[in-house]
Amino acid sequence: MSLKTDSPSKWVQRKNSKLVIIRRNAEALADITVTVEAAVQRYGDIGFMPHFAAQTSLPYTDPGPINVWSRENGIACLSVQPWLEVRKNVDGTREVINHGIPSGSVPRLILAYMGWWVVTRKTREVPIGEDFSSFMRLLGYVPKWGKGETNETVAAQLERLATCRISYSEDPDPTRRHKIKAMMSNFTDISLVKRVENFWLPSWREGQHELWTPVLTLTEDAFESFKTECVPTNLQTLKRLKKSPLKLDIYTWLSPRLFRIRPGSTADVSYDLLALQFGSRFKDPHEFQKAFDGALIDVCREYTAANVEFINNGIRLRHSRPHVDPTKELKLLQD
Repeated sequence: MSLKTDSPSKWVQRKNSKLVIIRRNAEALADITVTVEAAVQRYGDIGFMPHFAAQTSLPYTDPGPINVWSRENGIACLSVQPWLEVRKNVDGTREVINHGIPSGSVPRLILAYMGWWVVTRKTREVPIGEDFSSFMRLLGYVPKWGKGETNETVAAQLERLATCRISYSEDPDPTRRHKIKAMMSNFTDISLVKRVENFWLPSWREGQHELWTPVLTLTEDAFESFKTECVPTNLQTLKRLKKSPLKLDIYTWLSPRLFRIRPGSTADVSYDLLALQFGSRFKDPHEFQKAFDGALIDVCREYTAANVEFINNGIRLRHSRPHVDPTKELKLLQD
C-alpha cells in the first residue's frame, strides 16, 4: 500500500538521520549485508522462527488467566489457548487450573531454539540441556535461582509454551468472514509439543542434574511447520534484543518482509497497521509510535541491510537482503 505523505517533519528527518548513520557505519565495516556463511562464522548457530511468529505476535506481558489470546494483522489471525487442567481435590471436588498464555521474550527465544534444533537435526525430539542452567545460557540468560528469579520465569514460560494450542489463519479478504464463516485460504491449528519427558518443575534445583533431562517431543504438525515455513534468524541478534519482545517481533518480521518487496518498489505501512501487529500492550497511539520508532532503530543497528525510512505517519520499506538468506541456509544444511 502507499500512504499520502507531506514533506517529512523535522522529527522524521532526525530519525532518518540515525538510520543513515547506522548504514554508513555498516558500509565502512563491510557489514551492510550479513550472509548466512558470515553469520555462522561470526555468530554461530542460526535460529528458525515459525511462520506465525513473523506475521503476528504473542502477548508482550502476561494477559492473566484468560481462555484465549487473539491477535489480527491484516490477513493474518493468531489465537493461543492455554492448557486448562482439571484437577480432583482430596474432598472429591474438581477445579480447573489455567496454566497461562506464553508471553514476553522467553517463549520467542524458545521457539527460535526449537526451530534451530528441528532444521539442523531433523528430529522431533528437542532436548533442553544437561541441566536447567545450561538451557538458560543457551537462551542468553544468566541463571538465577529463587522465587521470582530468571530460572523460575523461564521455567514457567517453557511450560506454558509446551502445553498451549496455537491456531493461525490467513485470509486475503478478511471482510468475508462474517459472510462465509469457513472461507479462508490457509489455516493451521497445532499443539507444539506432543509429549514432555522428565518435566518436573518442583524438583528444579541447582546441582540436581540427574533430575533435569527433559525432552520435548514436537507434534508432527509443529515439526512440519518448522521444517517448511520457518524464518531464519541470527540467534545472537535475538539474544541481544531479548530485553524487548517488541524488538524481537520487529526483527523477526522485518527481514522476510523487506525481502518480499520487488527491487525498485516501495511499501508504506501506517502506524495504525503496525499497531495491529505490534501494539497489543499500548493504549495510547502516540506511546506506541514512540516505542516502535525507538525499537526499529535498535533493530536496524543489528540488521544493517534493512532499507527502512520513516515517513510522517508510518514507515517506508524497500527491497533488502534478508539478515540471514533462507535459500543459502537451506543449501548449507543440505551440504
